[in-house]
Amino acid sequence: MLLHALSIQCLQAPHRQIVAIMLVLPLLSTLFGLSSVLYFLLIWFPGAIKRPITASASDKDEVNVLLVIAHPDDECMFFSPTLYAFRKQPNVNVTILCLTTGNHDDQGEIRTKELVEAAAEFGVYPNQVIIVNSQDLPDDPKKIWNPALVAKTVKPIIVGGKIDAVFTFDSRGVSGHENHIAAYIGTKHLLMTDQQFKLNPVHLYSLNSISLVRKYSGIADTIFAVGQALASKNDIVFISGLEGYQVGRQAMARHQSQLVWFRKLYLIFSRYMFINTFSKQAVRVSARNLSTTTARKDLLKDLYLKEIRNYKPEPIAKSEVSTKTFAVPKTPEAPKLDVDLAKDLEAYEKGQLLSN
Repeated sequence: MLLHALSIQCLQAPHRQIVAIMLVLPLLSTLFGLSSVLYFLLIWFPGAIKRPITASASDKDEVNVLLVIAHPDDECMFFSPTLYAFRKQPNVNVTILCLTTGNHDDQGEIRTKELVEAAAEFGVYPNQVIIVNSQDLPDDPKKIWNPALVAKTVKPIIVGGKIDAVFTFDSRGVSGHENHIAAYIGTKHLLMTDQQFKLNPVHLYSLNSISLVRKYSGIADTIFAVGQALASKNDIVFISGLEGYQVGRQAMARHQSQLVWFRKLYLIFSRYMFINTFSKQAVRVSARNLSTTTARKDLLKDLYLKEIRNYKPEPIAKSEVSTKTFAVPKTPEAPKLDVDLAKDLEAYEKGQLLSN
């Protein structure tokens, strides 16, 4: 009887899976169809979701934008729709700030040249591409950057370029890369605490991180991306059509040193090649130069604590120790004089008395 019951369950199990698949497939097909229709409608009518970057910006006002990335190729893999959208807006001036040379595999010199060539595909000229080469900001997924150093690096670019809006990663860094997250934390820390931005605030937009399924769903994520953006008045969306997608692929082709097989698959399936959604961050500087507190976790504080926990001082060799055992010095002896001070003093006093 037991064997008979088990055999029936084994026969029924595949049927249950088939039924589940049969139920899910029509839903996925419908979802993909609706997203595809919405995707092409938004390409034909982009004004339906277009929002100004700044409160006073119009199609005629000049807007200076800074894109802060961590590595060469970030601009293609994550921000391609954004850069293509700015390329089509003549009133938008784009500057790209890359915080490393991408020297994790000793290819820094090659990757900096690739970044300049890729940026040109989006209409960003070499004099608008700034690449930082600092040992304190290494290309290392295990290294946590000092947010104050990131802020110090970003500030002169914002001030000198009269930047109106900054675009960068969010607190999850899209892929979870520590350098991506540090670029966001350092930039936000700067705009929230520096008094220079109190009277002239700069808008900060962070690229929304999404789940792994949505990340690799391509244009099928359109319906979710647009719905999420429309739910907030401050969020903005950039969608690339087939032409914009092709420009993104051409730009990524400039990064020949990075075109391994899994990145080629990424270019086909990633939603970030077609759609970018950004959340506007609150970065108003307080009167006392203090960062505003929210109910969310203090990312800056956690970053410092994490860095302190990971710090391990190097042991000091005995040969390098310069301290010695302390010994109390001997009490010095009183000086010995050849003259008799008592007799001289007595004679002096008698002489004084005689003179009086």
